Amino acid sequence: MQDATTRIRKERIMWPKASEKSWKQLDEDLEIILETSLQGSVVRKLTTLTTLIYSVGRERFELEEGVARKEPPKPNRRRI
Repeated sequence: MQDATTRIRKERIMWPKASEKSWKQLDEDLEIILETSLQGSVVRKLTTLTTLIYSVGRERFELEEGVARKEPPKPNRRRI
Protein backbone atom coordinates (compact mmCIF):
# COMPACT_ATOMS: atom_id res chain seq x y z
CA MET A 1 0.00 0.00 0.00
CA GLN A 2 1.05 3.55 -0.62
CA ASP A 3 0.92 6.29 1.96
CA ALA A 4 0.54 10.00 1.33
CA THR A 5 4.27 10.59 1.02
CA THR A 6 4.83 8.04 -1.78
CA ARG A 7 1.84 8.82 -3.97
CA ILE A 8 2.50 10.40 -7.33
CA ARG A 9 -0.33 12.31 -8.90
CA LYS A 10 -1.01 11.40 -12.52
CA GLU A 11 -1.97 13.93 -15.14
CA ARG A 12 -5.72 14.47 -15.36
CA ILE A 13 -7.57 13.24 -18.43
CA MET A 14 -10.26 15.32 -20.10
CA TRP A 15 -12.92 12.61 -20.17
CA PRO A 16 -15.77 13.19 -22.66
CA LYS A 17 -19.23 14.23 -21.55
CA ALA A 18 -21.47 11.37 -20.47
CA SER A 19 -23.74 11.84 -23.48
CA GLU A 20 -20.97 11.39 -26.07
CA LYS A 21 -20.80 8.23 -28.14
CA SER A 22 -17.07 7.80 -27.55
CA TRP A 23 -17.94 6.18 -24.20
CA LYS A 24 -19.54 3.22 -25.95
CA GLN A 25 -16.44 2.62 -28.09
CA LEU A 26 -14.19 2.97 -25.04
CA ASP A 27 -16.34 0.48 -23.13
CA GLU A 28 -16.24 -2.08 -25.93
CA ASP A 29 -12.47 -1.76 -26.39
CA LEU A 30 -11.76 -1.98 -22.65
CA GLU A 31 -13.98 -5.04 -22.39
CA ILE A 32 -11.89 -6.86 -25.00
CA ILE A 33 -8.60 -5.81 -23.42
CA LEU A 34 -9.70 -6.69 -19.89
CA GLU A 35 -11.03 -10.13 -20.82
CA THR A 36 -7.59 -11.13 -22.02
CA SER A 37 -5.47 -9.41 -19.38
CA LEU A 38 -7.29 -9.94 -16.07
CA GLN A 39 -5.71 -12.99 -14.54
CA GLY A 40 -4.24 -13.66 -11.11
CA SER A 41 -5.04 -12.37 -7.63
CA VAL A 42 -7.60 -9.71 -6.82
CA VAL A 43 -4.92 -7.12 -6.04
CA ARG A 44 -3.24 -7.76 -9.39
CA LYS A 45 -6.60 -7.50 -11.20
CA LEU A 46 -7.40 -4.15 -9.57
CA THR A 47 -3.96 -2.77 -10.35
CA THR A 48 -4.22 -3.94 -13.96
CA LEU A 49 -7.75 -2.54 -14.29
CA THR A 50 -6.86 0.95 -13.09
CA THR A 51 -3.63 1.07 -15.11
CA LEU A 52 -5.37 0.00 -18.33
CA ILE A 53 -8.26 2.43 -17.95
CA TYR A 54 -5.88 5.32 -17.33
CA SER A 55 -3.57 4.34 -20.21
CA VAL A 56 -6.36 3.90 -22.76
CA GLY A 57 -8.06 7.12 -21.62
CA ARG A 58 -4.81 9.02 -21.89
CA GLU A 59 -4.24 7.75 -25.46
CA ARG A 60 -7.75 8.63 -26.66
CA PHE A 61 -8.53 11.86 -24.86
CA GLU A 62 -6.53 14.96 -24.16
CA LEU A 63 -4.83 15.72 -20.88
CA GLU A 64 -6.07 18.67 -18.85
CA GLU A 65 -3.83 21.67 -18.85
CA GLY A 66 -3.80 22.78 -15.29
CA VAL A 67 -1.90 24.58 -12.66
CA ALA A 68 1.49 23.18 -11.74
CA ARG A 69 1.05 20.49 -9.12
CA LYS A 70 2.41 21.00 -5.66
CA GLU A 71 4.60 18.43 -4.01
CA PRO A 72 2.74 15.87 -1.90
CA PRO A 73 2.14 16.98 1.68
CA LYS A 74 4.91 16.29 4.14
CA PRO A 75 4.17 14.42 7.34
CA ASN A 76 3.42 16.44 10.40
CA ARG A 77 6.59 16.80 12.49
CA ARG A 78 4.60 16.56 15.72
CA ARG A 79 3.45 13.03 14.89
CA ILE A 80 6.89 11.65 14.12
